[in-house]
Amino acid sequence: MTGEPGSTNGGFEIRQLRPTHEALGLLVAFLSATAPFSEFRSRVLVRALQQQLERRHHVCLMRGGRFAGYCGWLLTSREIGDRWLNDEAELSPVADGVADVVACTIVHCPDRRDVLPLIREARARNPGRLAVFKRDRSTGDRKAAVRNMSFAAPAREVPDPADPR
Repeated sequence: MTGEPGSTNGGFEIRQLRPTHEALGLLVAFLSATAPFSEFRSRVLVRALQQQLERRHHVCLMRGGRFAGYCGWLLTSREIGDRWLNDEAELSPVADGVADVVACTIVHCPDRRDVLPLIREARARNPGRLAVFKRDRSTGDRKAAVRNMSFAAPAREVPDPADPR
């Protein structure tokens, strides 16, 4: 497998994949096996996955060496994220250093119980950024956009020497 070790918990492992052709092919096979991904134009899906692999904007949930879930994201600004959530604009990336929103764009877990660990890991890898996503289920129904709360970095807080507290 072309991944790097990640966190393990309860019989699964969460990891990132190296940006290789093998990893891209495995992801395309995993995602395109079910709707809505099986309905996507291959160019759109492959390009999104390539960018997520290259930028390390993804996590995979593995069980027994096999894919059990995938979460890929795009870093953007609050303005672009808000417009996207309101269906007023396409989602577009901004430079990682200025991004204040992480938009989860490709999430697939055959077992619904695996979604939460993946989303938590994606959020943990993006401390201080607001996490947003839309739910678009394969059955065709679409829930309203969901805005998750922002959260602080998991690292310990370092006191500011200029702060008199």
